[in-house]
Formats: sequence, structure tokens, C-alpha cells
Amino acid sequence: MRAILCALLLAGACSRDPLDVPCPQVDPGDLVVTEIRPAQDPEPGYGEWIEIYNASAHGVDLTGLRVTLTRLVDGTAAASFVVRGGTTDVNPGEYYVLGRFPAGDEPDYVQYGYADDYDDDLPSGAAVDVIACGTLIDRMIYRSLPSEGTYSFTGDIDPPEDAENDVEDDWCVDVVEDVDTPTMGIRGTPGRKNIPCA
Repeated sequence: MRAILCALLLAGACSRDPLDVPCPQVDPGDLVVTEIRPAQDPEPGYGEWIEIYNASAHGVDLTGLRVTLTRLVDGTAAASFVVRGGTTDVNPGEYYVLGRFPAGDEPDYVQYGYADDYDDDLPSGAAVDVIACGTLIDRMIYRSLPSEGTYSFTGDIDPPEDAENDVEDDWCVDVVEDVDTPTMGIRGTPGRKNIPCA
């Protein structure tokens, strides 16, 4: 009798509909990685972040978007996290900042805190993959991160394009004090257009 009951329970479990996993409605090239801020010593309190630009012609709900970092030195996965809450909508032509902060404890310039899923320093060299529903939307590669400031895709290319952010010469280190943001003196431009690279 017990075996029959278990068989019925298993049969019932198999007949249920699969879980509905949210999928951002984006195509390759619709989202572009534009800025990375690594951990720095001494840490001035600005934290780490990865900035993404919405290059599509429509607003996007990023719920379900996966960001994966793979170490260049050995090809192993260093980090992987999924956007799963908070402010997830990004309008066309706007930036979205994912930061190493606990969810609900993000500063004003960070829309999503990923520290609950990944709370370690970004690897020194990595491929950054932006993935939606198993489809690669954007990939950028950095070979080293600065000890000060952010690693920024040039503001000369406006709007940012996914083909251009593959070109290493289109990236540079931004250590300019940005006095126009609410967080006075922050290095980098989270949520805004980057400075042009020299």
C-alpha cells in the first residue's frame, strides 16, 4: 500500500506544469556591458558594480537575467547570479547597475544588489556574459581591472553598441571625480554615460 501511494505521488508530481521561469524579452545586442568597478584597497565605500546599457528600442524587465563571469586564467566560473527582485525595469537608452550589495541595501546608484548570490571580489581577468533564457545577449572581456576608478567603455560611442564593446581599445580606466552624481566624489559614472577614452 505504501509503495502504491508513493507511485501515485510520483505520478502526480510528474504531471504538474513546469515552473514558470521569467525570461527578459531581449535579443543579442539589446543589452551592452559598459562599466565595471572592482573592489579596491582601501575601499572608499563605493563598492563593486557592473553596468549594463539597454540598447534596444523598448523597455525591458530584467527579471531572470543571468550574469556570469568566467576567469581567463583557467576558464573556470568565478561568479554567476540572476536578477530576481528589486527595481528590474530599464527603459531604452538607460543604464542598469548591478552592485555587490545585499538586496534592499543598495546605494542610490545601484538598481540590483547581487551580494546575496555572489559576495566576493570580481576576478582580475574575466569574460562577462549577459544571458537571457540561455541565449548570450552580450559578452565583454577584460584582462585586468584597475586598482583605482572604474573600467569604462568609452563615452565617444553613443549609444553604446555590443560589437564595439568587444574592442579592448574602446575601454579605459576612469579615475575622474564625478561631482555631478548625488554621491559626490564617486569615481566612475554608474547609471550614466561614461567619459570618452583618450
